[in-house]
Amino acid sequence: MDKRIKMSEKDMVNYFIREQKAMEYGREFLKDSCRIDINTLEDKIVPLSFYNEMDEILYSLDTGDNGVTTGGFCFAGNKQAYIRIGIDTQNSILNKKFKQIIRHEIIHYYLWLADLPFGDDDLIFWCLCHVYDAGAYEELDYEDEEYYSLFVELFDSYVADLKLNVKNIVVGQMIAGINTTPIDKYKDFVIDMVNQSKKLFSFL
Repeated sequence: MDKRIKMSEKDMVNYFIREQKAMEYGREFLKDSCRIDINTLEDKIVPLSFYNEMDEILYSLDTGDNGVTTGGFCFAGNKQAYIRIGIDTQNSILNKKFKQIIRHEIIHYYLWLADLPFGDDDLIFWCLCHVYDAGAYEELDYEDEEYYSLFVELFDSYVADLKLNVKNIVVGQMIAGINTTPIDKYKDFVIDMVNQSKKLFSFL
């Protein structure tokens, strides 16, 4: 931590509590995302690391950067990756925005583990950000906008209100189907899959 940062006892307590809450939330969210069954993945290992947000603010001031990074997915080659999350020590609350940052970065990590496109401007990443309200913000490639709009329409209309175990299966298949199903056949593909999944789980 930058030596210019002075933390009070309350700041340190807030940091510790928020860090523990964020770690637990991250673990639970990774378990949920792994249940969509794109690939079978280990959900018990969550490489989350945390830092004081003030560090990033001072770095931005020192370098003349106008932006402050509150979280990031970092990878080195094919075998190592981790997630960095900034912690504001003003309070110990795991608020809505902080949870969204954690979900956003874990989706990057999950897709990286699954050997799927994981960039901020990738279609599959945008689709999962919609499913989990994870705040995709980089501009989506123009050629993918139509497919994304269709995914959103179908998820909101046919999948969002399904019971969790059915929804997880359908979302996983929707994501897998993006790479295998032409856009003009995707709606029928999703509706058929929803109906088959309901039958499988005896939900009408």
